[in-house]
Formats: sequence, C-alpha cells, structure tokens
Amino acid sequence: STLATALGYAGDVAFRAEVVADALGRGLWRDADQRPSEFDPALASLGGWPEATPSVRACVADLEDAYAARGAAMRAEAVALLARAGKRAAEGLQDPDR
Repeated sequence: STLATALGYAGDVAFRAEVVADALGRGLWRDADQRPSEFDPALASLGGWPEATPSVRACVADLEDAYAARGAAMRAEAVALLARAGKRAAEGLQDPDR
C-alpha cells in the first residue's frame, strides 16, 4: 500500500512490518508486497526476481559504494541537470531524507 511504501521510505521499518502483518492477518492483502489497486489474485506469480549475474552485482555494489561516498554531490548534480532541462524534482519520495 501507499502507507507501507511511505513508512519504508521514512525508515520506520518496525511500524511498516506491523502494518503489513495486520493487513495480512485481516485478509486484506494476500501478499506483503502487493499494491491493492494493482493486485489480481487470478494472475500467477512469476516466482520473484531472477538472480543477478556477477557483473550486475558488481555494478550495483560499485554504485552503492559511490553513493555512500558521494551521494549528496550526485544528488545535487542530478537536480541541477533536471533544472536545466526545465524539470523539477519529484515530491521527494525517492529520497527519504527530504
């Protein structure tokens, strides 16, 4: 749900888990990752995400390390590029610190 997503972005992992468990327990959701407006119980599951190749895992690790070291500068550069393109940053859900 939007609430569970927002709680995740806000870093309130314990309360998010409580909300999800409550919804599952009441039968409101059939799956912890569903989005109720998009969930169709008749669709078969594909079984989760495929395993990433070693090169993809290495690339992701490099990006995570770079963001940990220079995240603020990377974000500032992206915002500046968006501004030059005449776009504005989205509502901030992509960045839990905003």
